[in-house]
Amino acid sequence: MRISEISDIFIILKEADNVRYTNFTKQNTIKECKEFIELFIKHNKNEPFQYGPYTIHVNRNLIGLCGIEQKSNESATSEIWYLIHKPFWNKGYGSKIADKLIRMARENSNLKKIIAETVEINIASWKILEKLGFKRKEKVINGFTKEEIVLNLFKYELLFKSKQNEY
Repeated sequence: MRISEISDIFIILKEADNVRYTNFTKQNTIKECKEFIELFIKHNKNEPFQYGPYTIHVNRNLIGLCGIEQKSNESATSEIWYLIHKPFWNKGYGSKIADKLIRMARENSNLKKIIAETVEINIASWKILEKLGFKRKEKVINGFTKEEIVLNLFKYELLFKSKQNEY
């Protein structure tokens, strides 16, 4: 992710539907978006199990953001996340991006576990995770709160089996 892409990132983050079930906040101005992205990049720099944040491009168009964020250095655990612009939902991009992130982490680190969270009503997201081998570990009643929305949350994990990090 580069600051030079801020205008395209703003187009995605200004849409409430795109960020509704994420920890991202809707951005109201390009300036606000730039400050948010700068802080996000700074926070996610130089961690051993950190990949991204990355921008996702299709035919030279920015369609989303994604990454793997370190959660615990001691347990070699990171969390996968992806945010796709609504016009590109249900086209297979989420699965392809998540698979690529998992393969990158598997091949380039000693990561032992990737976790993920998704709200119960975001069926497309939890289907992506299950398709890629994530196991649902927990359902947290009212586990997601954003603005006035309170939803059930599914927690997933993907364990790597060996030193070759097969999953």
